[in-house]
Amino acid sequence: MQTVWKLLEKRNTDIELFEDIEIHIIEMPKVKKYKGNTEKGLSTWIEFLENPESELISMAKMKDVNLRDAFEKLRVISGNERLKRRAELKWKRILDENSMKDGAERRGLEKGMKRGIEQGMKQGMEQGMKYNIPIDVDTIKEGYPKLCA
Repeated sequence: MQTVWKLLEKRNTDIELFEDIEIHIIEMPKVKKYKGNTEKGLSTWIEFLENPESELISMAKMKDVNLRDAFEKLRVISGNERLKRRAELKWKRILDENSMKDGAERRGLEKGMKRGIEQGMKQGMEQGMKYNIPIDVDTIKEGYPKLCA
C-alpha cells in the first residue's frame, strides 16, 4: 500500500543524501480498499490529498505541524494564479503525452496485426503451392476483405 524511498549514495548505501527527505509512494486504490487497516497518519494524509478542506483535516491541522505546513503551502500555491497555471499546463502536457503514446501503440498494434495476417496468408499460399493444393483467391478475399482491398 505504501513504500518509502530515500536517496542513498550508490557505492556506499549507508550514506543518505538528505536525512529529512523521503519519497512516499501510496497505492491509492489499495489504501481506499483497506481504509480501516492503515496507519492513522497515512489515512489523514490521504484525506488531505482527496479533500484538504474537510472537517477531519481542519481538526488534524491543529495537532500535526507537517499537515498544517502542507495545507499552508497548498493555500499559497492555489492562490498564486501563475503557479496554478503552470501546474495545469504540466498536467495537460502529461495527459497529452499519454494520449499520444496510447494512439501510437494502438496504430502500431493494428499495423503489426495487418502485417502478420498478410505474412500468414503469403506463407499459407506458398505452402499450398508447394503441396499442389488449389488456392481460390476469391475465398481468401472473402475471409480477409480488409486486407485484400
